[in-house]
Amino acid sequence: MADFDDLIYVFGDDPALVAPVKKAMEEIYALPEGKAIFEEAHRLHSKFLTVYVDGKQDYPSGYEDKTHAIRVNPLAFKGYAFRTETGEKLPFCMVRALAHESEHAAHPDPLGLTEQYAKRLKTFQHEAARQARDFTYPKSSYTQQFITARSDPERLKQIYQDIFDNHYAPAVFSSFEWLRNQVIQDPTCKRYLDEIESPAIAFENLIMSKQGQPGRILDYAQAAVKKEVSPQLRSNWVADYVAFHIKRRDAFYAANGIKDDDSSIRW
Repeated sequence: MADFDDLIYVFGDDPALVAPVKKAMEEIYALPEGKAIFEEAHRLHSKFLTVYVDGKQDYPSGYEDKTHAIRVNPLAFKGYAFRTETGEKLPFCMVRALAHESEHAAHPDPLGLTEQYAKRLKTFQHEAARQARDFTYPKSSYTQQFITARSDPERLKQIYQDIFDNHYAPAVFSSFEWLRNQVIQDPTCKRYLDEIESPAIAFENLIMSKQGQPGRILDYAQAAVKKEVSPQLRSNWVADYVAFHIKRRDAFYAANGIKDDDSSIRW
């Protein structure tokens, strides 16, 4: 009779992040319905389910059929909430997300709906990303700040954090809603949501009901609520912009023979 270690392998680079993920998987496995889903996943794929804990990915969790692996980042959950069957908005938790992904691992997809959906979603995501990248901000409001911070990387970081929070993040939320609307209206996406995502939500609701927790609405496209942009995305965005700013500044200095301590510079 298969036990936890025969069916599931949880690993990652950071033991502090791996531990709560493994604990959540063990909670699911401890339930008869949970163990049954892991056994079905093993029967379907003829190998254990891999759970890779990645503290750098900018989304909470996802399942990859080709590798039979769940990828999860415990640090990304606080940016998301879900709508309950009674209309409340509650924070995601690890057990809920992992139960959802575990059902995907045990769900056959002979028609390739997941791959079809992924292609359509990728097209929409590219456009949504373009919309976010095209955000605008009042550059004149930051001109003096950039001048005084030109030799202070930490101050530059603070300026770009402010731009992110007040100008880029709202553009991300807007693009997220645009993406949601495209998915809802697309026939290929709708079939995938009905046949693949709805059963996963039903299973996660079953598992959460054992813990006395409310269920998520079955309409997958409407169920997720983006509360905030992930800390990873914010950190990466700011770091990229600061690095580009410094690179551009250094090139300007070199081209014009300017020393870094020249207080007269207005570039």
